Amino acid sequence: MQTDAQTKLAKCETSIRRWQTRLVRATNMLTKLERQRRRLQAKSIPAPKQKGALASMPNDEVVAMVTQAIGHPPVSDVTDISFAEMTGADLVRPKFLDRSDPLIAEKMTAARKRDEAEARSRMPLTGRAALAAINAADKAPPKKKKRA
Repeated sequence: MQTDAQTKLAKCETSIRRWQTRLVRATNMLTKLERQRRRLQAKSIPAPKQKGALASMPNDEVVAMVTQAIGHPPVSDVTDISFAEMTGADLVRPKFLDRSDPLIAEKMTAARKRDEAEARSRMPLTGRAALAAINAADKAPPKKKKRA
């Protein structure tokens, strides 16, 4: 009886694995076909036109309405006003950050690499040096508190 149940269980496991594989393959094929259908529909169907109240109005009326609402004509293109003019910011790169000159770029790179090497070589105290630093800190007289 035990072996009969075990054989049924083994058959069930193999059947599950087989159907699981078929399920995955079928799901992948359905996904592939749905994507293909969407691509074909996108090619055959023209893009929908703009909807809304402003879309039905002539362009001149829309500009007039927006101008009245915000107090000045809308900016139609980003190139009309530069970022510096809008914000009043000075966008000139400082001379010491200008990497267009190869000498300055080389100096900046060397300084960065030197700083990185120093940071790598700088390590916390270990062993006897750490104990000496702790003992020296303990022997120092305590600082007086300021009283108001």
